[in-house]
Amino acid sequence: MYTTLNKIRQNKPCEDGWEKLLKFLKKTKGDDDPLSLLTVLESNDLEDAVWTLRAVDGFDREKRLFAVRCARRVQHLLTGPKAIEAIDVAERFAYGNATSEELEDASNDAWTEAVHGAWVDGMWVNNPTVSAAWAAVWAANRLSSEAAWLAAAAELRATGSRAEQEADFRRLITLC
Repeated sequence: MYTTLNKIRQNKPCEDGWEKLLKFLKKTKGDDDPLSLLTVLESNDLEDAVWTLRAVDGFDREKRLFAVRCARRVQHLLTGPKAIEAIDVAERFAYGNATSEELEDASNDAWTEAVHGAWVDGMWVNNPTVSAAWAAVWAANRLSSEAAWLAAAAELRATGSRAEQEADFRRLITLC
């Protein structure tokens, strides 16, 4: 799976990550040379490499399935049925077995459930269960590249483990 520095720049990366990547590549500005996401992973880190999916054209099914896998690894933390349903619908949608309307409804329902669960006594709670709920919402989000990044981030917050996620990401970008 490939992108270019110019496509990455169009998506407004964080300056630190951008500068780190340019330095690694021994470049001073963006260009249109093909750039493997494996190189981004080697240069920066898993979060930056997953974020870079938004600068890759196509592969929406694969990106969504990566988001679903991230969400599935924290599914055991979910306390509400709407979040689990959102993951199921996102997976079915990726395989062409759910409509965009079903996906949007599932995402909205999971969002409402996640937001409700994140507020306790008028205060925002950021805990693994809430992170898992966000992962489910973003797995069902219509923008698959952003969904992959946000679900992956939620999984990392909830579990702190990156080994499985990095292995899945490597499979994703090398099989496409």
